Amino acid sequence: MITEYFGEFLTSPIPLEMALNYCSHKCGYCFANLNKPDRTADVKGLTSQLRNYQNQNNLVAHLLREKYPVLISNRVDPFAISNYQITLPTIETLTALDIPVSIQTRGGKGIDEALQIMKKPSLWYISISQTEERLRRAIEPGGASAGNRIRKASRMAQQNKPGLVQRIKNGVGNAVNRVRNFFR
Repeated sequence: MITEYFGEFLTSPIPLEMALNYCSHKCGYCFANLNKPDRTADVKGLTSQLRNYQNQNNLVAHLLREKYPVLISNRVDPFAISNYQITLPTIETLTALDIPVSIQTRGGKGIDEALQIMKKPSLWYISISQTEERLRRAIEPGGASAGNRIRKASRMAQQNKPGLVQRIKNGVGNAVNRVRNFFR
């Protein structure tokens, strides 16, 4: 389901977020699976929500009607093996409804397909916890390699997709943010 995004209240320009199934990346530092490791997406509820938001009287429906963006997702990775098959049709539906989408990911399956679907500008956030692959696999056993993430970011730049790539030194703390403006 799409819900109000209060995680970064008043600091994020994105007021909506969507959570999916548990995250199969299983990153050691992430809170995504902490309290709900058996979480499943409410696909029927999401489908109903997107089919009926024009006639609903609630904050989420209002924000969707006003074409505010939806973040997929602060709570899980949309391209984890456990989620990409739900993510792609959802992005396709939101795009068809002219509702902007923002993505937070560590990489995975379906990113190239999502880039094909998303014709309008969208913000992509790709985190890289570790460039040394042995350590990265220990920290993020299900996540894509750092090299794969860097290649995806480069491909997005070639396609004029804006994004932020975050590199966290040694897997924790000392976050080094590198903002890249992909608009030319």
